[in-house]
Amino acid sequence: MPRACRSWRPPFCPNGDCDSHGAPGTWRWKRKGFYERLRGPRRVQRYVCRSCHRNFSSQTFSTSYWLKRPGLLAPLFHRLVGCSALRQIAREFGLAHSSVQRQSERLGRHCLLVLEALRPEGAPSEPLVLDGLRTFEHSQYWPFDLNLLVGASHYVYGFNDAELRRSGTLRPAQREKRETISFSKRRQGALYRAALWAVWRNTMKSRSENRRDAPPAIALGLLARPLRAQDLLAKRRFPWRQALGPWLERCYFARIPTRRLARCRSHTLRYAV
Repeated sequence: MPRACRSWRPPFCPNGDCDSHGAPGTWRWKRKGFYERLRGPRRVQRYVCRSCHRNFSSQTFSTSYWLKRPGLLAPLFHRLVGCSALRQIAREFGLAHSSVQRQSERLGRHCLLVLEALRPEGAPSEPLVLDGLRTFEHSQYWPFDLNLLVGASHYVYGFNDAELRRSGTLRPAQREKRETISFSKRRQGALYRAALWAVWRNTMKSRSENRRDAPPAIALGLLARPLRAQDLLAKRRFPWRQALGPWLERCYFARIPTRRLARCRSHTLRYAV
């Protein structure tokens, strides 16, 4: 086993109900053998928490946890920021459309936590602008606003959604027909993509395309250098280790409904949170 793997220590218990999850100072654990994988890392160390007796592994703390295609997250991030459609990405990588959708949702949840973790503490030290854009979910009969809070440094402090009642009238055929795929079928999908865009805009993209200056997070002193996709995905983030507000918790667990759909799938996995 590589020396780096032998010296690695789990930082906390991944069980959100364990006392050692939020306060790992007195946490005790022990190694519990290995298991083999078809993809790297091929040999993964197992552990057990002495407090709650939950089994876990070093792979539990990776963003590729429970993924059959772990190398897809970084290129998928760039394609989603570039507004590629899910089916277009699926054709490029030879995957099912549903596989790309599940990984894009995982990226969206991860970026929601990254955006919250990087939020400056205290009151903002720069002027803020609250603005938004109007788009649709499912069809043009169901509009909603995406509201953004942006600072003078171009840093996106946060966003939320506002469901709207459509003005004017539509013919019956227009109510049922989705005339374009330029908007999401579900509002939840649009919010996940907004999280990806906000993290990319804050930590990777320069404020000016001509000057090629630093991203907004560096201008505010939140980062020392621009992030790459590999840096963004370096470690897995757990929702229970951050203070999530009511709206952010609903958004993270995909509980933002789309009225046109009778059943909207939410994120209910117990371990792959």
